[in-house]
Amino acid sequence: MRYIDTKTLKPHQLLVFTDFAASLNLVAGETANCATARHAVCDNFVALHSRRDVVVNVKNKTFVHSVCECDIWHFFGDSMSKGKKNDHVIHAACLDDVVRTYQETSNVAITEVIVWTDNCGGQYKCNQNFYKIATAADRLQGVEVKHRFAQKYCFKGVWDGAGMVVKHKIRSDEIACTGRYPDAITCYKELKVNIAEPKNKKDWDKWEQEKDPKILDKTDFVTSKRYFGFATEDKVEFKRLEKEGYSHIVFTDRVNIPTMDVIKGTQMLHSIAGDPSSKEVSTDGQHDSYSLIVGQMPCACQVCRGEITDQKCPYEHIRKERRIRVSEKVPRQQKEGGNVRQPPNPANEAMYDELGIKLRVDKVTVKELQAQLRERNLPFSGSKSTLAARLTLFFKRFDEHPGERPLATDYIRIDEEEDDSNKGDDLEDAVSNEE
Repeated sequence: MRYIDTKTLKPHQLLVFTDFAASLNLVAGETANCATARHAVCDNFVALHSRRDVVVNVKNKTFVHSVCECDIWHFFGDSMSKGKKNDHVIHAACLDDVVRTYQETSNVAITEVIVWTDNCGGQYKCNQNFYKIATAADRLQGVEVKHRFAQKYCFKGVWDGAGMVVKHKIRSDEIACTGRYPDAITCYKELKVNIAEPKNKKDWDKWEQEKDPKILDKTDFVTSKRYFGFATEDKVEFKRLEKEGYSHIVFTDRVNIPTMDVIKGTQMLHSIAGDPSSKEVSTDGQHDSYSLIVGQMPCACQVCRGEITDQKCPYEHIRKERRIRVSEKVPRQQKEGGNVRQPPNPANEAMYDELGIKLRVDKVTVKELQAQLRERNLPFSGSKSTLAARLTLFFKRFDEHPGERPLATDYIRIDEEEDDSNKGDDLEDAVSNEE
């Protein structure tokens, strides 16, 4: 099936194979005592496009050789531990960036994207990703996305080896002490320069223009270009990197994640496709509905490939294909009788403002508070208000008694007061943690 999609690729189509590499273990070549390695997410995409025929004459014989461009994409993202954040949020955001890039650079308008992945539930086969497929036309100028899930245990390919190129470069530089990769943003900045050009790249473009017989050696998955991107959930960092001129910077919004109702028999599905013309606007303008075409098997017949338009797929009954209407699921807080998000605590907001002035930052975030506490060798676990109270206490004691640190009992007292004040208000704690 993947072979058919590859060989029948049309100019208006983009064929994408994607998979997450194992979490990058960013171990330094020379480690300090008790040092722990940081981790990073690496999402790899193999994009095929621009298929064309090249006519070559060899010893008075004419050969028609079909070639295409194969680009490798690597997106990096910060992760505190292995297996974290390599999920549907990063996948959807990075895929949108890949498609937009080809929409802007391709000579032919891209109207159809075929995506091949494995069956991982947290990354691809989930309601959040299904909703992204249904609404792709809204974000990508009418593009139809067809997501196909490979047969289990049968999805090995060049997309797996793509991650090894990155890992090998990182480990080689660390061991030779010629480079240091402490975090995801460093991986992005350094690797986009060091390994931007594919290794041992041949003059395929020149041979194609000259119709040299050497072009016959070019296969579909010969790397043409290599792209690098960075995914961040910090909006301030996202805007800063974009302002500095870095390309393929992706914002992963983990606060507003749209979802939909569960599709019965999700694990049996191996084909999900959106319909750009199926959108129905609701009366309130907030809960528009879309169509999803789902099936238990993907299909590459002439009807499904669009070569025959006056017939139906002869294998619909075997694939159990059906069309369903989906819409964004109403959050629990908006349902009648559901919990309502509590307004922010004025005392906490005042404390955050004072810390922002002292730390010289526009907005005090949990990440910033944890970094400040870590630098001062103070506990950095707990909710945002707890972290802010610890740091406020440190500054207060330091101003009153320079050179003297707060006592450990003071931190325990802060935790106890925080627990007492938040009893029966779990929702506010969850909101604080998200902030």
